[in-house]
Amino acid sequence: MLSNLKHSPSGIQGYMSTLQELDQAIGRSLIELTSREDWSEVHAEEFAQGALRDFRCGRLLVRVANDRSLLSVELGVLGEPSSLRDVSQYKNLLFPPARGRWHVSLSESADFLARNWDVLEKMLSPDSLRFTLRRIDDVSR
Repeated sequence: MLSNLKHSPSGIQGYMSTLQELDQAIGRSLIELTSREDWSEVHAEEFAQGALRDFRCGRLLVRVANDRSLLSVELGVLGEPSSLRDVSQYKNLLFPPARGRWHVSLSESADFLARNWDVLEKMLSPDSLRFTLRRIDDVSR
């Protein structure tokens, strides 16, 4: 996933940077979330073939990434990188599809987060975090 990317200090020369491409996608798809009062950027990084931006909203962390032009959104708890899971995994848990698994686009991820933010905050509370992550991992197998 995202942790497999290798850091490249030089970025991509002569083309729009992957961070700029990511920013354009965030601007188009995540506008409802980024306008939340307690939303702030906490980290940005560019890699040889991608980029990521981390946002904080309360105690939750939303990671938006561009890995070789594939956009993804992960949700977890700030300060606990092992808690990050793809938004589609949360959707699989809350709204199991009839067959297979959900694979959601950036805009679908943003819509899902915006509509279900209160539920997700409760699922990732200190009391529920480990149980939620275990359930997500079980459903993803």
